[in-house]
Amino acid sequence: MPRREEAEDLQTGRPIHRRDWLGMLVAAISATQSPSLRAAPPKPKPLSPEDTAAVEIVRGRARKFGLGPIEVRSTDHFVGIGDAPPRDYIDQALYRCEAFAKDYLDHFGKLGFPLRYPPRRMVVVALKDADSYQVYSGEERGAAVGGHYDLDVNQLVVFDFRGNQAQLAAGAKRINNLTLIHEAAHLLCYNTGLLTTGRDIPDAISEGLATYAEIWSPPRPRDRSPIGRVNSDRLVVFLKNDVQWIPVERLLADDGVFREEGTVDVAYAESWLLVHSLLKRPEAVARFRAYLAGFPAADARVDRREYAASKLGSLGELDAELRRNVRRMAERRR
Repeated sequence: MPRREEAEDLQTGRPIHRRDWLGMLVAAISATQSPSLRAAPPKPKPLSPEDTAAVEIVRGRARKFGLGPIEVRSTDHFVGIGDAPPRDYIDQALYRCEAFAKDYLDHFGKLGFPLRYPPRRMVVVALKDADSYQVYSGEERGAAVGGHYDLDVNQLVVFDFRGNQAQLAAGAKRINNLTLIHEAAHLLCYNTGLLTTGRDIPDAISEGLATYAEIWSPPRPRDRSPIGRVNSDRLVVFLKNDVQWIPVERLLADDGVFREEGTVDVAYAESWLLVHSLLKRPEAVARFRAYLAGFPAADARVDRREYAASKLGSLGELDAELRRNVRRMAERRR
């Protein structure tokens, strides 16, 4: 989620941020082959005054912490800035963001969500390695974290997990891609009209939308949608014998389940399952659109469970539906 969240790592005693959890997930599956960031570089695009102002904010922060030299690249809808190699990482990250954004708007547009590109380019801060990321973010990074979306300043911040290694390991490429797309999904949610800042949005919804889209990865078979397929990386959580189900009422009302070490993995998996299930039936999609469009203000103190039930229907019935859906998917998986 865009906000910072903490639990505790049982081995080190250090705080676990949400972005550490993303890295932990990827580390667990990093042996899986996946495409690298390499692709045809985007064509350079001139910067608008608004883009230039955004770039100067990043440049100023980088200068403050001694990062450099700083490169700036741009495409139709994104501007990339950072100390990462421009052709080998920044260009490729922007190419991925452009392709993903196109599929993202197309996918949700077909589901009836009135999304649009923002009037100014979205900012991608692309850093060369973990050390640059730690300096720029001002936080100690987790061993496997690859980036984050900063809602306060509206920046996607990623670094090249390959670092300065000459060999491009499959695991490092996997982390680069999954982190970029997961965090780009957050960026797009808040910049295309799917979610609105200043609203009381449960972490289950923010993370559910990101995990719903994070499986995107080109190239793909022509007959398969790039977004919305079963997320096997999240589904596998439900195959564990000791998994403890979180009722939907609690998932939507209690953001703490995304911080607690004992519930964080299930919370992410269920948030994906929730969004995936709501977007698979036309009548449920209509309710979900109304739910996202009417979130109360963050300071309104509206009961999340009552609001959800008013838009989505009985949360008990929704909970039972999710349990049925995951059983069917798990059976197919086995």
